[in-house]
Amino acid sequence: MLVAKSVRQKVNEYKVDNLTSLALKQLDEAGIEIHPGEKVHYLIKDSASKNKEDRVRAYPFVGAGDGYDEEKYRDLLEKAAEEVGLMDSNPPPITLSPGGRGQGEGGKCHFRKRRRTFFL
Repeated sequence: MLVAKSVRQKVNEYKVDNLTSLALKQLDEAGIEIHPGEKVHYLIKDSASKNKEDRVRAYPFVGAGDGYDEEKYRDLLEKAAEEVGLMDSNPPPITLSPGGRGQGEGGKCHFRKRRRTFFL
């Protein structure tokens, strides 16, 4: 259930306390440096909590007793499903071609939508 996000700036350069920056701050306080271009992994505990410390738990600090924000993960899943056309009444047309641009590694076909590539 961990979220993985690419870090775009140093921890002290974040102006807004979003979930990624909060996880980075937890790691920074523990002496773990994550640099731009690297990934930060975290569990979303309660994304709407008034206490910023309770919103996320950075990996490797996730424990067996840490709960997760079911509603937030459901929203993330629905957004991902929309991206690939699973939640849309009119999914994007998929052109599958033998070889060439329509075929990915290992013969798996792929399509592009909103600057992302999905492999089938």
